[in-house]
Amino acid sequence: MSKQKEIRIDLIGVTGEDGAGGVGVDTGFPGTLAFGIYVNDHIAIEPQLSLKFFATYYVKGGFLGAGLFVPYYVAGDMGRTGFFVSPGLMLNKGVGDFDSEMLVDYGIDVGLKRAWKEHLTQRFALTLRDGESHASIEYGVTAGIAFHWR
Repeated sequence: MSKQKEIRIDLIGVTGEDGAGGVGVDTGFPGTLAFGIYVNDHIAIEPQLSLKFFATYYVKGGFLGAGLFVPYYVAGDMGRTGFFVSPGLMLNKGVGDFDSEMLVDYGIDVGLKRAWKEHLTQRFALTLRDGESHASIEYGVTAGIAFHWR
């Protein structure tokens, strides 16, 4: 049996950090690009690339990232609908005012997927991130779309 695959684009995200005194908006297109390979009806492996850019009057720059997340879909329908929990690791490289060596972060996404059309789903997630590129825990919300095929 061939395993289902998906490609996901998170189109927008809003993030903030406790104690950092500000909120940033992900402005890269795509904010996150992920490729999902389902190992069974509930679990996928998702390598992903991300671009997060901040531009305010006092800070300009952002992060380029590559990571691996492992979502668990409660409904067991290979990520087409329902609640999911997705822990993972990211490697981030700061650019601009955030210039840095490669930094290791970890986090979790908790959210909901909803069938939109035959091969398309909408994805909404709450995100938590921590690690070397964060002064404190980063929290956020993302929204995107996914295309599924076998």
